[in-house]
Amino acid sequence: MMASQDGPIPHKRPRLNEEDVENNPEKMEIQKCARFFRTLLHLSTNNKNYARRKIKKTVMELVQEVLLKPISPEEFVTRLQNVLHSQAQPNLLPFLHKTLPSLRAAVINGEIDIPEIFESSDKDEKHGSSLSIPEIDDYWQCDKSLVQRHLCTLNHGLFADVVLSVGDEEMKLPAHKYMLMVGSPIFEKMFSDEISNGVVFETIEYEGRKLHNIKISDVPPDAMKVFLNFLYSENEIPELSGAFNTSKIDLALNLLYIAKKYLVKKLEDQCKSYLTNRINLMTIFPIFEHALLFNCDEMINACKDYLMKKECEPAFRSKAFCEISRKSLISLLELDCLGVDEFSLYGYVLTWAQSECERLMLTSTSENLREVLGSAFYLIRFPAMSLDQFADIANNKFFIDPGLLLTDAECLRIYSFLTKKNEIEDLLFKTTPRSHET
Repeated sequence: MMASQDGPIPHKRPRLNEEDVENNPEKMEIQKCARFFRTLLHLSTNNKNYARRKIKKTVMELVQEVLLKPISPEEFVTRLQNVLHSQAQPNLLPFLHKTLPSLRAAVINGEIDIPEIFESSDKDEKHGSSLSIPEIDDYWQCDKSLVQRHLCTLNHGLFADVVLSVGDEEMKLPAHKYMLMVGSPIFEKMFSDEISNGVVFETIEYEGRKLHNIKISDVPPDAMKVFLNFLYSENEIPELSGAFNTSKIDLALNLLYIAKKYLVKKLEDQCKSYLTNRINLMTIFPIFEHALLFNCDEMINACKDYLMKKECEPAFRSKAFCEISRKSLISLLELDCLGVDEFSLYGYVLTWAQSECERLMLTSTSENLREVLGSAFYLIRFPAMSLDQFADIANNKFFIDPGLLLTDAECLRIYSFLTKKNEIEDLLFKTTPRSHET
């Protein structure tokens, strides 16, 4: 039975008795699930608004479908998120797995009517909804600034003429070609080609309309949402404010990638500034790698300044160091200033090589370690070590199986240099010690 939008839905039987519910765990699960579904329908107090009315109708139909058909909680949550343009709380799926079967059985067995589930109660109002979107009334434009109106159309999907399918899960984010073109020359070129060169975009059904669909698989949805909010407003990014945590660094790195990809210079500068000012033991290597990847001189120089300090050495013992690419490792070893002595640096480089072998599912033999290091191996300054330090390496202090990375000929040349301090032909390794800040 379809629910009416113009008036209350009549009951076929009385509401579940509260006293019975308290003494019956199964009925309690039924009531909890029913209350959650009712709360979903409280999207707006103004049923005259077309956009809100349409969402409410879609949610109502989705709830009826999940109660009458064998739709999994996972499918229900995915479809619900697409309708509401909102992420569900992590505890929603376990809640539905626990409560939905009881409510579905009660509906199918005729113990409770769907209209009864949709009827609101004072008790529901107190509980509120854990998955909702902001309300919007008929005259939403009247008391808002231009930026607020832009954000309102974005956050509520009003007048959208394109959908961005973002990430591996292809989360649907409605947007507006005009705003995308005004904010990014890449989007301008994309949609101009549609007009001038007859480029055809895929069309999908979205909330009852056919819209062009743009797939963006290389960007996480949470970062794309922040990017769109910036594109529509140019406000400071609230997600990057407050106390430091690594998730904010990940977001800033993703935003920097998106800003570079779509040539949004102002956002790029904000991300660079944010990352440059948050270089520490935890972040130095992820930031250094991305700075090299994006060729950001300001960030690269800030990382170099940090890496020449002695206090940076604990960062070399971190998992983040072992996760940098070989290209980044080479750039690191090319530096003439590092806050780590050469003997310790050799140990850290070996740890990186062992991790790389693990990633490539190779045994950490001396041959494989040299193979994964490639040209990076020749950037280790063995001749800049003390004779005792090099003797430890030659005696395989690092317990490499089956033995030393250096060949006998390389060892002989380095020994000759360290004992005679003469220029040795074909030494291959730099002899100048690295400097560092004291």
